[in-house]
Amino acid sequence: MERVVSFEQPMGYDTMTKWLGQLQEKYPEQFDLLSIGSSWMERQLCCAALGSGEEAVVYVGTHHAMEWVGAQILMRFLEDALRGIAEKSRIMGYYVPAVFQKCRLYIIPMLNPDGVELCLSGIEPEHFLYERLVRQNGGSSDFSRWQANLRGVDLNHNYDYRWNEQKEFELQNDIVTGGPTRYGGESPESEKETAALCGFLRVVSPRLLISFHSQGEEIFCDMSPSAPHGSLNTASLLARLCGYRLSEAEGFSACGGLKDWFMKIFNKPAYTVELGRGENPLPLSDFEGIYKKILPLLLTAPVL
Repeated sequence: MERVVSFEQPMGYDTMTKWLGQLQEKYPEQFDLLSIGSSWMERQLCCAALGSGEEAVVYVGTHHAMEWVGAQILMRFLEDALRGIAEKSRIMGYYVPAVFQKCRLYIIPMLNPDGVELCLSGIEPEHFLYERLVRQNGGSSDFSRWQANLRGVDLNHNYDYRWNEQKEFELQNDIVTGGPTRYGGESPESEKETAALCGFLRVVSPRLLISFHSQGEEIFCDMSPSAPHGSLNTASLLARLCGYRLSEAEGFSACGGLKDWFMKIFNKPAYTVELGRGENPLPLSDFEGIYKKILPLLLTAPVL
């Protein structure tokens, strides 16, 4: 069977939108293609919505630019799910139409399209941001390990959760302005990308959110007594399904993140899933193995 989504090359923003358009042509009845907003460079924050259930589940990929493999994993899953719905078939024993009768799944593959483009393609010297970005990158024009958006803000430290503590961490580590990683911005939701996602979540009020990062084969969850009801049990089940270990964020990593903001606002389960093992950016030679391992989690979470 010929696929639309490929993993032979890294997927940039233009490739992702091309593939989404092709999937919409191939499966016009199976999903809706939405935009939840736009990036600083006016790239659309694309969202695929599938399923007919009343309760929402949200998957978010690629807060961090060099973790672009997460977007590709979610796009592969989207294509497999759409084919399963259309053909009324099974994946790993799951009858796919039944999975998506239970929820409305929103997949946002790439929250940081500007950063991904910078990471994968670099930036031309003629670009109006070239000098600023090179300066933020320590004088280097190699952006292959860039995590932030195009303003130098680490999107997963830009949410209103322990944000003032994060500022203290930044000062202790001499982070005073934008750069490749760990700068949380001028204020919570200062970035168009995070503000758009938070606004969208406030509207759909999901019962579950999973944010996909790389790497480590870990699921970060709240293990405290104040965690949302059933949160740890669900995390334990998902971890067993994919063979990942459960972890709890500490220190700087526990400040300003989407998972913790979501739980604070909605008091519902949320997890950060670290895909694969190795050093970011993970090589595409790992893609198939990562996908096969995480697929049971992707199929199970919507029906929990």
